[in-house]
Amino acid sequence: MRRVKQMERFIRLKSEQQDSVTDSRLPSVEDGVNKDSSTLDFGNLEQTRDLVASLETCLRFSKCISSTMPTLVQLLSSSSATDVENTILLLMRCRQFQIDDSEASLRKMLPLVFSQDKSIHAAVEDAFITSYLMRNPTGTAANLSSIAMESSIGDLVALEFIVGSLVSKGDISTSKVCLFDCHNFRCCFHQYDSLTLL
Repeated sequence: MRRVKQMERFIRLKSEQQDSVTDSRLPSVEDGVNKDSSTLDFGNLEQTRDLVASLETCLRFSKCISSTMPTLVQLLSSSSATDVENTILLLMRCRQFQIDDSEASLRKMLPLVFSQDKSIHAAVEDAFITSYLMRNPTGTAANLSSIAMESSIGDLVALEFIVGSLVSKGDISTSKVCLFDCHNFRCCFHQYDSLTLL
């Protein structure tokens, strides 16, 4: 959502700048020499218009993909394992590019770890490792805590199952789990502290 708003703001500013550019300023912009090092040089007016058009297209595409999130969540419960696997991969890619609602939609895959289909189970574990586990233990703990804070009871059970499975396989070190427990405790403590103030 933040990235979409930044793109909209940039497009609006560039459109306003294009409207206010006078012919007397065009030669200095076309020279490609930036007199003030604190401002960005976007080239001539035609290049700027192309850039704005490109960004507007990207914004429309991002909104279009974002509007498909409910359909993708429904596809997670498809009877076809291939549909589910490909949906998980698409949701991972959407999360990578910070498409609106992709994070919450990707979390809907967590209960699929209990699937009897081995390929779906493996797809969920692979997506979890790729999306939430980082090389640095603190980042992993923060990601796991974020999931835990915003999950339902069923998602928490699935999260516990996935983490336990990955720890037993050696994909998650016990230091990351300890940091996760400490980070989660701290978050819960702060929530409790703010509730007592009310």
